[in-house]
Amino acid sequence: MIEQDERVTAVVFRKWGKKDGGGIIALFPEIPSGTYGYQVPSYEHVGHHGAADYKDVMARTVPATEEEYRYLKRELEAIGYNLGVCTLQTAKMRARCYRRTK
Repeated sequence: MIEQDERVTAVVFRKWGKKDGGGIIALFPEIPSGTYGYQVPSYEHVGHHGAADYKDVMARTVPATEEEYRYLKRELEAIGYNLGVCTLQTAKMRARCYRRTK
């Protein structure tokens, strides 16, 4: 059994449009992934973890409902995440990502 992380990890769940497959993507807005702070880690059923351009994904997706993201949330919790669901990256989260990349 995988141990649950004690820290709460902020996550934003978004839904791709039909032309992009209609799947759900999880973005982790407080964790930098890349050199300049505009990429964050992401997770999808297919492909699992990867880096994502936060602004681009937000522009190309719509908010996922609780029902739409529940399976992906369970999958993430099953691998040890302790999730705090939010709707977007705040200025404070963005600043933390940028500082961590310098």
